Amino acid sequence: GIHAAHRVGLIHRDVKPGNIMVEKTEDGGFHPYIMDFGLVREAEAKGITMTGIIIGTPGYMAPEQAWNDDKHPLDRRADIYSLGATLYELVAGRPPYDGTNSIEIIKHMVEKDPISLHHRMPNVPGELETIVMKCLEREPHRRYDSARAFAEDLGRFLDGEPILARRATISYRLAKKARKHKAMTATVALFSI
Repeated sequence: GIHAAHRVGLIHRDVKPGNIMVEKTEDGGFHPYIMDFGLVREAEAKGITMTGIIIGTPGYMAPEQAWNDDKHPLDRRADIYSLGATLYELVAGRPPYDGTNSIEIIKHMVEKDPISLHHRMPNVPGELETIVMKCLEREPHRRYDSARAFAEDLGRFLDGEPILARRATISYRLAKKARKHKAMTATVALFSI
């Protein structure tokens, strides 16, 4: 359903467990349906939401959705983030960010990376964690490019085939930490000369 919406240029903006209904099929399997398109918007639409008004559900919305400004435009990858947050909760039993209220959850989401799935569920298969954490990348270009690509990788995992997603490299993680802690990085660099 999300892929179909994206194909016609729509962004759901409120993917979460409560908006996914599951129906048991005749063959004993399950078929999910995405519900509640009340916050949907056209991907190309600009200025639909007033700046400063956060639309969506904290804990499942992408960081760029929480920023809600022209510097962080929304596209289909915001829904990919939400799909990843939903899968994270299905596996771990709670969403990727903790907080006592919506403001605290949003603050954690825009400032920190989510707690790794393996940290919360040590027995989770590495491939599944890689898929989920790829969806939850803070930078949209590092997420799956489409809901179909996400679903196909999840299908490969379920079928026991190699997945396409790869864990972030050590050099990427170190560079990311260095950007986050610029003052400390500069101090260490200064004293190591």
